[in-house]
Amino acid sequence: MCLLNGECGGTLPASVTFDSYDTLTANGTYETKKDTIYKIIRYVVNYFGNEQLSKIIISDVDERIRKVMKWIGANSLYIT
Repeated sequence: MCLLNGECGGTLPASVTFDSYDTLTANGTYETKKDTIYKIIRYVVNYFGNEQLSKIIISDVDERIRKVMKWIGANSLYIT
């Protein structure tokens, strides 16, 4: 992790996955759910950066529609 000016601000204690989490369903099985970029930023800044939730301002990422995506195709991907 680094500060906005590029200086090292900390380290992650182990291998961490930010884009998904496991949850227990009503019937007792585990289900993996994807998380939004907005929630990932809030979690990382709050938990690993020790910043209060009330001080975290994210204004340019929509809370409900932005998801982590990865393109693994051979051709370039263009979204219009």
